[in-house]
Amino acid sequence: MDSLREGGLVLSAASPVVVRMINDSAAVVGEAVYEILGTK
Repeated sequence: MDSLREGGLVLSAASPVVVRMINDSAAVVGEAVYEILGTK
């Protein structure tokens, strides 16, 4: 049970970083798509 609790703490601590990474990559992809569509 201790390992599960520690895993949960690690996940809860890492989730904001993961969310930020996902948001950053989504923004990069969105800008690339916008530029590709805008140049046509």
